[in-house]
Amino acid sequence: MIAVDYEVLPAVLDHIEGMKPSTPKQWDNKLDGTILDITPPKIRGNPDQGFAESDVVLENVTTRSAEHHAALEPTTVIAKWDYTSDGRDHVSVVGTFRHAHGARNTFSQALKLNQSQVRVITPGYVGASYGSHRDPNLVEIHALLLAKLTGRPVRAMNTRAEDFVTRTHRTPVRNESKIGVKRDGTIVAFSSKNIGDAGAQRGTGGAAFSTGLEAMYSIPNLWQQEITVMTNSYKYSSLRCTEHPNNTLAREPLIDRAAYAIGMNPLDIRLKNLNLEANPDTKQPYNNSGLLDVIQQATDRAGWKEKWHPPKAKEVRPGVFHGIGMAAHSCVHGGGGAPSTGMVVINSDGTMSVISGAAEVGPGERTTMAMMAAEVMGLPLSRVRISVDVDSDVTSDTGVTAGSRQTISGGWGVYEAAQDARTQLLDWAVKKLVDDGKKKNPPETVAVTADDLSVSRGVIVFKDDPNRKLLIADVISFAGNPVIGRGAHIHETTWQRMAWAAGVAELEVDTGTGSIKVLNYVAAHDVGRAINPLGVKQQIEGGAIMGIGQALTETLMRDNATGVPLNPNLLDYKVMSIKDVPPVDVVIVEKPKNYGAFGAHGIGEPPIASPASAIINAVYNAVGVWVENIPLTRARVLAALKSAS
Repeated sequence: MIAVDYEVLPAVLDHIEGMKPSTPKQWDNKLDGTILDITPPKIRGNPDQGFAESDVVLENVTTRSAEHHAALEPTTVIAKWDYTSDGRDHVSVVGTFRHAHGARNTFSQALKLNQSQVRVITPGYVGASYGSHRDPNLVEIHALLLAKLTGRPVRAMNTRAEDFVTRTHRTPVRNESKIGVKRDGTIVAFSSKNIGDAGAQRGTGGAAFSTGLEAMYSIPNLWQQEITVMTNSYKYSSLRCTEHPNNTLAREPLIDRAAYAIGMNPLDIRLKNLNLEANPDTKQPYNNSGLLDVIQQATDRAGWKEKWHPPKAKEVRPGVFHGIGMAAHSCVHGGGGAPSTGMVVINSDGTMSVISGAAEVGPGERTTMAMMAAEVMGLPLSRVRISVDVDSDVTSDTGVTAGSRQTISGGWGVYEAAQDARTQLLDWAVKKLVDDGKKKNPPETVAVTADDLSVSRGVIVFKDDPNRKLLIADVISFAGNPVIGRGAHIHETTWQRMAWAAGVAELEVDTGTGSIKVLNYVAAHDVGRAINPLGVKQQIEGGAIMGIGQALTETLMRDNATGVPLNPNLLDYKVMSIKDVPPVDVVIVEKPKNYGAFGAHGIGEPPIASPASAIINAVYNAVGVWVENIPLTRARVLAALKSAS
């Protein structure tokens, strides 16, 4: 028998409380309380001097609570444990993973098996993610162990409540920011401290917060720091756009505060300070930046010049005020990265099969892969099919479907695979033409090269005489085997790859009830080049709606004494329904990028980042009070109005 004595300590459920020296330590920690990490400050220029030289210095504190992905498909797995002919263990897992190859690696480590002993299959279409389903969880490991013990396949599926509790959530944060400006609107200095909750399993916390914070505006003097605090709470990690919406929340309302303080239009102060050239610290240049374009097109579409007014200047009905606000956003999502592999097969009937490891979680990336391959090959999309499943034993590795990366990562792999197959196909076409010439009576010498040929609308044609055609199926028959093209793209590092976005929210605030009604939201995004315009539009709409919901209604509540979740279901966790969603006006800005296949840049995550800040700014424009703790509930709006009066 093993006897264990436990020292019962009070639970730490709030990351701000966890920072206090009086908070009992839960491990041998040299920092106060349950602080896990304090990053060395990032300093540019001389922030103290910058603030001293500013005409106006303003501070604010913004917070956001825990948020859940609320993906419609809960975590599900089918596990099988069997043995190879030589008696070695072999496991097969079918599940809701965003990266089959990454899941295989995790399982092999957890079970102490070689990667060749693990096969992971993800159905080609997973029922949404928003950042969940990235890494295997305990439910998958438990299913595998049960499969080994029983000798039978095991299916396990989380309940909705289990998904809410055991999967990751967006980190609760507190942003403490300060800005210094000149009377003409020039930003002289900016500082920001982010305090993030890492939960009990060392999640994201304050990490990744500052990425993009310093990129959009020319800020000569900058100070940034991230603090990560552990708590006895949920596991916190990535949720759509990770922590980048928090840097927008720390910056954009403060930009508006500065504009109002010096009597300047919020649009004008942004236009005056834009950084359109390069990362100010690494000096990596931006590639064909669309930052100015998204701001101008979003505000033009929203009618900013006609609708903007001083705070509390437009009462549309007794006690109901109109407001309009904007926010701009930048982050590193959408730039892709390694691995970028792919494979295509030209079949004997002239159709093409695309094999890619990109898991489909809703954005339409697998359709986009097929479109890219069809365009490169010169085939109609109707003659191209992409593999149904992602299989770690069969499909190529394109990395995790995260970071808005698959349009570039998976896209480049498929693009280069299709190029490789096209080159082989035309080489075989030349060989066939030469062979056909030899078989004529009398034999003919055919002087033709691959450069003389092209593929158009599914047939091989002569460039100088498009009426001379050669069927792809005939060439494949001559070759004797399907043509297999492979791609493995090496990403160049010349450019700082950035997503650029702007949003404008128009709304009404009822000062009697505290309710906020968003009338319209305009979302403008630089997508490089829209490969799949319908998919791009849907991603921007969906991200904007999700951002509006997190700004107004979504929060994962818990009992402050026990940490027990209070709303782990889709009834009480208030995702916006169809009756709540305002019109979303999408503006697709195309500024092709040198680093993207066909000039594309990924778009899955950035649309979620701007709405909360734009709504905060619009609420101030409506009623003249700042409400900067999201979600902006009626109680918080009424409390701010009462405090201001």
